Amino acid sequence: MSKHLNITLNSVDWRIVGETIESWILRQICPWKGFKIKRTDAENYLKRISDENPEFFVFEIKNNSVSIIEKQNHLNQWEGLQIRSEQYRSFFSEIAKEMPTDFETIFGICVSDSSIDSDKIPTFSFQKNVTGKSILIPDVDIISKNFSPFEDKVDYENKKHHAFFVGATTGGIIKEEDLISGNSIDRIKAAEFFNESEHTTFELPIICGCATSEAEEFLISKGYGNRNIRTNDDIYSNRFVLSLDGNGATCSRVMNTLSSNSILLKHKSESILYYFYGLREWEHYIPINNFSEVNDIVRNFKDNPESLRRITYAANRFNELFLTKIPVYFYVKQALENYNSIFY
Repeated sequence: MSKHLNITLNSVDWRIVGETIESWILRQICPWKGFKIKRTDAENYLKRISDENPEFFVFEIKNNSVSIIEKQNHLNQWEGLQIRSEQYRSFFSEIAKEMPTDFETIFGICVSDSSIDSDKIPTFSFQKNVTGKSILIPDVDIISKNFSPFEDKVDYENKKHHAFFVGATTGGIIKEEDLISGNSIDRIKAAEFFNESEHTTFELPIICGCATSEAEEFLISKGYGNRNIRTNDDIYSNRFVLSLDGNGATCSRVMNTLSSNSILLKHKSESILYYFYGLREWEHYIPINNFSEVNDIVRNFKDNPESLRRITYAANRFNELFLTKIPVYFYVKQALENYNSIFY
């Protein structure tokens, strides 16, 4: 394990953290065991992927300085992709400053809410399908939050015994015919299911992803898209916070809830973030397999909410051990070191 982690965090807990983080990385590197590639070939492959995909950027670390290799083909790009790529460059630069490397490397990251797998070389992304081959790095919300502590102003015992979700209509292309047939994206299905629930509030104040104006108008007629954006104080006044994927794994909602005094109700998902390898059901969160289970949890524990408080303690401890600055930096450094071992 890295000397840096032992020196910086000198306790038994942190040695265990280092070993745990390395196990997450090895699990992802495993599909590439025995794989070797020339650095020049790797650079050519990565540049080709970058030129063909606006969401993919190639980074180079040299003398502990991080740069983005310019794309040859300037594809139409959502401005947010460029912003995210620069956020990652700054993030890796800070890690190189805090934990200097003794190697040079080149690597590619998909900065959108997806991943780009290649059989030629490992790629990086901040989320992927559970079967994906990408190596995961911290998500954009961890980076943009800059490790600022999340402040929950309401103690567990003083929270409303209720489940809450607020978000956008992400998760796929929304067509009017699917809305009429009731076969649209999961978030809209959930909003319809919880429409008159006394146990769960499910709000979609932001409409996006509509294939046509008719689809958008249909959603507006149902009361969605009212732009009533909830604050964290609104959300975390509730004892349970529901996570349901949109375009991929939810990022800030999971991270914030793990550090709050509320309990995460995490709906089953095929999308993962890097630290999901360490989350355990009924220890750090309550697993949800279908919408009705949300109401069941709220109802069944109404008279004995104290029996679930231990989950908030474990979730808070997980956040402290794995989602604070030094463990996150350590994870990234170790991931890059393992990745760099494929070059010859």
